[in-house]
Amino acid sequence: MLLIRWVSRMIIQRVTIIKIFMTTKLATKTQASKAEALTITDAKSMEEASAMRVALKSEQKRVKTQNDKIMRPLLDAVSARRAEFKPFTDILTKAISIVDKKMGTYQTQIRQEEEAKRDKIASRVKEGRGNLSMEAAAKQMSEIEAVETTIVSDQGATGFVTDYEIEISDITQVPFEYLKVELKKSIIKAAAKDGVAIPGLVIKEVQKPRNS
Repeated sequence: MLLIRWVSRMIIQRVTIIKIFMTTKLATKTQASKAEALTITDAKSMEEASAMRVALKSEQKRVKTQNDKIMRPLLDAVSARRAEFKPFTDILTKAISIVDKKMGTYQTQIRQEEEAKRDKIASRVKEGRGNLSMEAAAKQMSEIEAVETTIVSDQGATGFVTDYEIEISDITQVPFEYLKVELKKSIIKAAAKDGVAIPGLVIKEVQKPRNS
């Protein structure tokens, strides 16, 4: 009996959601079409645009409220489940990070040792006693065991890729194309409002609608 009631409640809820969705879809499409067709040429059409904007904002708020009403219980349930499992996933994420760091450190070390052996052989390629010919150097380098880039185990495989750690030694020497410029827009706007001219920037006043 309880199961039948639950199924009936779910069906009714689903039908209600579908009706709300279809009604909202039609309303939003209609209003969006009006916005597309809008042309502002005089004070009267500007007033009509203002009325339309207020209506659109109102509809947007209504849709968001309706969506939140439907989704909130589901989102709360998902958040609760995630919160329950988060401590476990955090522990595993940290453990993976530890293993990655240790593997990366060792892999970097043996790669550096391999390169050092090759560099040592290459430095002896020159004329004179005790040095190496190109043929002899090539033979010795071919005998150096290459470091594996993929480690295979019974559980699966782990591959390595070359990455780069970057440390700034003198930022004034770094070419501009390698830098990211991030404007502090809120500070710039405040300065512009006070009439401050900022070298290197073109600041234009523009009008944007807002709710009154």
